[in-house]
Amino acid sequence: MKKPISLRNIADELKISVTTVSFVLNGKAKEHHISDTLAQKVMDYAKLINYRPNKTAQSLRTGKSKILVFMVEDISNNFFSKLAHILE
Repeated sequence: MKKPISLRNIADELKISVTTVSFVLNGKAKEHHISDTLAQKVMDYAKLINYRPNKTAQSLRTGKSKILVFMVEDISNNFFSKLAHILE
C-alpha cells in the first residue's frame, strides 16, 4: 500500500516551508505575499504527483465535514430500508 502524499513531502521536495505549501494549495498565496512563480511551481508539482488533500484532516481542522448520518431503529423495517435507499 502506497503511503499518502503529505504537505511535508511537497515542501521537502521543493525545499520550501510546509506553511507556504499550505497557503498556496488553499488559495491564499496572494494574501500572504507568495510570488506567482513559487505558487505556480507548487501547483505544478502537486498536479504532477497527483496530490489529494486528506479530507479527514481537513474536517478536523475546520470542524466541518460533508458526512450525512442516517440513524434508524431497525434497518430491516421496510420503510426505513426504502428511505435509506432513496437517501443513498
